[in-house]
Amino acid sequence: MICLAISGVGGRLGSTILNLAFQDYDFEVVAMVEKKGHPLVGKQERNRRVVTDDPFELQKGDILIEFTTPESTVEHLRYATKAMIIGTTGLDDKQKA
Repeated sequence: MICLAISGVGGRLGSTILNLAFQDYDFEVVAMVEKKGHPLVGKQERNRRVVTDDPFELQKGDILIEFTTPESTVEHLRYATKAMIIGTTGLDDKQKA
């Protein structure tokens, strides 16, 4: 079982990845993070976990799947404990480095 942390779960790609992960028994979604003030924060998902705005939750995953803004992606690099898959677009050269 691979434990996933997903940031940006309220966006188009983040929500698609979340739904696909729920359908695949090889994955367990252990953290779902959105930005402060997002309407999903505090809502319970199908796995009975709650969407949070606490980036420390991202440390729970074996893999962090990142689909947010360039600024959030750079911040979330601190929380990826093992591996990170970045799907964020719009990163400048400094952020990529």
